[in-house]
Amino acid sequence: MKYLFGLALIIFSSLQLLAQQDTSYFDSGKKKYYTNDYVGAADDFSKAIDINPEYTKAYIFRGIAYFEQKEYQKAITDQTKAIDLNDQLAHPYNERGKAKIASKDVDGSIKDFLKAIELDSSYSYAFFNLANVKLFALKKVRDAIKTFTVAINLNSSDSKSYMNRGYARSLTENYYGAIADYNQAIFLDPKSAKAYNNRGLTKASMLNFEAAIPDFSEAIKLDSEYTNAYYNRGMARFRNADYLEAIKDIEKVIVLDGQSIKAHTKLGDIKYLLKDYPEAVMHYSKAIAIDPKNALLINNRGYAFLKQKKYDEAVSDFDKAIELKPNFSYAYNNRGFTKMELKQYKKAIEDFNKTLEIDSAHYEALYNRAKCKLNTGEYQSGYEDIDASLTLNKENEAAYMLRGQLLVHLKKYEKALKDLNRYIGNHKSGDAFYYRCVARFNLTKTELACRDLASAEKLGFEKNDDLSIPICQ
Repeated sequence: MKYLFGLALIIFSSLQLLAQQDTSYFDSGKKKYYTNDYVGAADDFSKAIDINPEYTKAYIFRGIAYFEQKEYQKAITDQTKAIDLNDQLAHPYNERGKAKIASKDVDGSIKDFLKAIELDSSYSYAFFNLANVKLFALKKVRDAIKTFTVAINLNSSDSKSYMNRGYARSLTENYYGAIADYNQAIFLDPKSAKAYNNRGLTKASMLNFEAAIPDFSEAIKLDSEYTNAYYNRGMARFRNADYLEAIKDIEKVIVLDGQSIKAHTKLGDIKYLLKDYPEAVMHYSKAIAIDPKNALLINNRGYAFLKQKKYDEAVSDFDKAIELKPNFSYAYNNRGFTKMELKQYKKAIEDFNKTLEIDSAHYEALYNRAKCKLNTGEYQSGYEDIDASLTLNKENEAAYMLRGQLLVHLKKYEKALKDLNRYIGNHKSGDAFYYRCVARFNLTKTELACRDLASAEKLGFEKNDDLSIPICQ
């Protein structure tokens, strides 16, 4: 009996030693996890599981470590094992839901988060994760806001819930509510660069660029490699017409991420706006090298070539843009405009026809086609085009002059005078004075016609031999 009793003590001591070992590995794994050594953490949790195959917490934490390594299927397997061992724990359902949404299993993730909440109605993180699915996967923004609010009511110290509710509120244009949430997120986590960046974006959405810029600057101060914050500050400065500082910010984005298409594109846009067309072409070209099938970028580069009168390069880019995007109305219009500049009016009209076939409300194409028809002698058809263009966009002052010119050719001088008077009232153009001279001369207003002719000669104009003008002294 003494022998058997001694054996029982030895067995009991061995079991106690194994329990200590699996706990030791588990504790070591947790320490590694919290220092972001996810591989080492998973190894230690595995050792704990080898010693005790029913160690529920080890499965949960190894699953979390796998999740951080983006090994989502392994994470799901471990959380499922933990649930098999104890299906009354909310934690593994929540963690499995996270892994499922990362694997794009939206329905499965929702079921798991709801199960976690059923098991523990005070589990704020499950509400937070469910709200994220509603916001980002289902795009149910208002429903997401309600769920974030529940998470916040359960745990008012979680900055992430305020952060994401702020983002959701900004999507509903509740900008003041969004800023209040970002303020609280910053109060809870003053070192959150993302919170400052998002608050800046909200202020920019309110067109308060002056107030947005300091938030982006604070985000950059907290994270000197935060490319989005540099880009957003650059955009705010651009909208504030501070182009040189905007360029510096966007250039910093490229230093940090040379493959940033949006940064190269925006630099191209700014350089174009500043009429530095060669630089615009350079940046568009860099963006195109990264995304060679981006029809919009190729179209924009073509327009920068056009501004430099590099017509062959412009047409080549517009051709390529159309090849990539056959219904790209702006590329057809731009190619037509290039051909019009080359005085290839019939070919230009074909492109404008195609533009209008795609988009019948394209007032620029109507204007351009009318301009071509002025040069091909199709005055009535041109008049109909320019009249339609002005119906769509009454703010295009040049269209009034063009309609006036067409009306002169149609011998509708009184109507022509109305359009030409309007244009000349805001713009001094030799051609406008010349056409008004013709209209006035044909209405026997010779003295006024001669004054217009003098103004036209002073400013310079293109004479049309088909039109009669007075002989003035």
